[in-house]
Formats: sequence, structure tokens, C-alpha cells
Amino acid sequence: MQENIHSVLLSRSNEAHYTFNVLADQLVRSFKPSRILVIGEPVGLLIEALWDRGVDTRCECFNSTNIDDVRIDVRNFCTQGLNSAPDMDFQAVVAIDLFQWENNKTREENLEYLKSRSDSIVFVSIDRDDGKPLPGVPVFDWLENLNRDGLSPVTSFDLSFSNADIVHVRQGEPAIGEAHLADFVRMRRVLKALRIAERRLLGLEQEKREYLVMRSEDQRRLAAAEADHAAGHERYVAVESESKVRLESALTALATANDMTMATRADAAVARTELEAIYRSKSWKITAPLRALSGFFTQHAK
Repeated sequence: MQENIHSVLLSRSNEAHYTFNVLADQLVRSFKPSRILVIGEPVGLLIEALWDRGVDTRCECFNSTNIDDVRIDVRNFCTQGLNSAPDMDFQAVVAIDLFQWENNKTREENLEYLKSRSDSIVFVSIDRDDGKPLPGVPVFDWLENLNRDGLSPVTSFDLSFSNADIVHVRQGEPAIGEAHLADFVRMRRVLKALRIAERRLLGLEQEKREYLVMRSEDQRRLAAAEADHAAGHERYVAVESESKVRLESALTALATANDMTMATRADAAVARTELEAIYRSKSWKITAPLRALSGFFTQHAK
């Protein structure tokens, strides 16, 4: 399968469950079938939905991984490869993404096989996530060829909530006129365009809501940042004021210390001057012998 297929319908998401359950309801309502053959990928959710409605459903797929994905109670009714299901009378064949089949057969050969299995064929085409059809020929673009080959379009099922085109053709019915066919295709394309527009509108609305949430969150963060900035500024002003007070106190203490140092130096200078005056005085010179004798007796006394 192509990697760009609609990922939601290929997964077991809520949308996929809803889509294939609605399709199962429409198949039961349209055909009142006792037995249906489903061919293609993916097939699991549709088969499970049909069995849950009491319809004997067989499936043929081209990848064993798809069989492993089917619910275990209906897995035995799935086989791998085209023409692998038992030879039974099927009220309808559901072909999922016919133009994406990878079974080494041409589209014409695949169509002939479908016609051999049932008179009623339901084509299901799943678009990509962006609403564009998968590479290949979309079902609606091939309706003219189908009508010419004896597969006349009967109706298309309305699954406007999903990226899936579903058209029912039947062999053995008179071919419809070109004008009627053109109107049929035009109407389906208009409905599809509306569906894509609605999905895009819903996507834009969702993006708008997400943007508003992001904007509200950004505004909240901005307000918190501004509040933090204001609080930080207040703290800065307080710290700056406190630093100024401390600096002024330190400068005052330094000035006081300088004054005390100068005063001490002045006192020391005065003391040295007075000491030098004593050394130069007559009394100091007269008492020199006495100081010498005092020193002599002090040393001998020891």
C-alpha cells in the first residue's frame, strides 16, 4: 500500500471505527445480504462490522499483515490473494482501493474478476489526509469506462464525514446516458468538494482554537515575565539602595580611620620630639653616670 494513504482510516482510530460501521449499516440496508466478499486493504474493521451485523463476510487481501490485524474471532474467514475465498454466492463484492491493488494484474483483469464474483460491486476509495485521491485513476473518473463495460452506477453512499468515496455499480443493468452519467459524476464531485471544504474549515477552526489557546498561554507567560521583571526591578532598587548605604557607611568608617591614623601619627611625632628634647637636656647628661652604675649593679646582681 502507498504510505500517503489516509492514516486515520487505515488505523483502528475512532474515526475509522465509525466510518466502517456506518458503511456496514448502509451495505446491510441496501443489499440485505446474507453473504458479502470484501477485497483489498485495509479490510479488518469492515469485516468485523459486517459479522457483528450477522452477515457472513469473506475477505481476500494481499498482505498477511492485514489478516493478522483482523479480530481473532473472524480471522479464519480471511484469505490471502485474489480468488482465494471459497466459491459462494455473494450478494455484493466490496472492493477497497481497487486502483492501488498490488497483485500483478491489470485493472481490467481485476474488474473481470469482480464481475465474476457478484452482479453488485461497491467501490471504496480512500483519499489522502489532504483530501486528494491516491495516485492512479479515481473511481469517479472511471465511471464512464465502467458504464461502457456494463457496470452501471446505481448510487454513491454518503460518508461525508470521512475521506472515502463509495459508489455502487451493478452489471446487467442498462447503461445510463452520457448526460445522466455526467450529472451523476458532477454531483458526486461537488459533494466531495463540499466535504473537503468542510473538513478544511473544521481544520481551520481547530487551528484557530489552538492558536487562541497558544495566544492566551503566551499572554499569561508575558504577564508572568513582566511581573517577574517588576519584582526583579524592585529587588534591584532595594539592593542598590542597601549597597549605597553600606558604601556610605564604609566611606565614613574609612574617613574616621584616616583621621585616627593622622592623629596617632601626630601624637607619635610629638612624643619623638619630646624624647629627643630629653636626650639633649643637661639633666639627662648629668644623670648619665648614675644610669651606668645602675646598669652595672643590675647586671652583677643577676
